[in-house]
Amino acid sequence: MDTSSRVKALLELTGKNQTDLAAAFGMTTPQAMNNKMRRDSWSAKDLAKAAAICGAKLAFILPDGSQLILAPGKD
Repeated sequence: MDTSSRVKALLELTGKNQTDLAAAFGMTTPQAMNNKMRRDSWSAKDLAKAAAICGAKLAFILPDGSQLILAPGKD
């Protein structure tokens, strides 16, 4: 499963849609988010922001169970 498919699944699980995500990313048209999804171009910052918009956290989970949570930075 590519990253965009995972983001779409996250949106569906949390009752959000691509329009919500586009607005949160400051995109002026839904087509801009469609293009991002099609290109599957996601930085760690983008993924952390998408997670936050959905009320989730993006994390690295290590074999010992410890976690490093990524949070969106301030623009």
